[in-house]
Amino acid sequence: MLREWPAFDALAKSFAEGEVRLRVAGLTGAARALVVAELLQTHPRPALVVVGTMADAHRWTQDLRLFGAPVFEFPQPEPRLWRGGQHREADAERATIARRLAVAEPITVVATPLALDARLWSPTEFASRTLRLSTGVGCNCLIKSRTSSARLASAASRPRSCPSSDPAREWRRRA
Repeated sequence: MLREWPAFDALAKSFAEGEVRLRVAGLTGAARALVVAELLQTHPRPALVVVGTMADAHRWTQDLRLFGAPVFEFPQPEPRLWRGGQHREADAERATIARRLAVAEPITVVATPLALDARLWSPTEFASRTLRLSTGVGCNCLIKSRTSSARLASAASRPRSCPSSDPAREWRRRA
């Protein structure tokens, strides 16, 4: 439908030639997401949509998903209000998106400027911290890092003050 529109044809041609930053004016509401989704279906590649607020990011994500685009909302960094709050859902979402981008999966990422300010690992550091499990390969411990296994083992050998606590919870509390 959009491919018959001359303005879209010119936009698609610029996108196909590798233009990295496109600006479209005159569209409102979900029509903007429809144009982006159609561009990405015509020429699949990773793309970034920057919006002003988290509400806009959520709306864009839902609209793009409705039009069939593989889309992910890049979360803003959460405030570090408590000690030891290192592993949260937003960090996991950012890691998932980074992994998909690292293998050049043609996904669309919707983010706010504040979300783009989040610290990410370099591709080399990300690859070195990635744990791959496959069938037929044994794994003695699911927690795989340089010091975590040793800390978990030492926490398990210490006497517990509360009979309901488990070594993993004790290890996370002390870390």
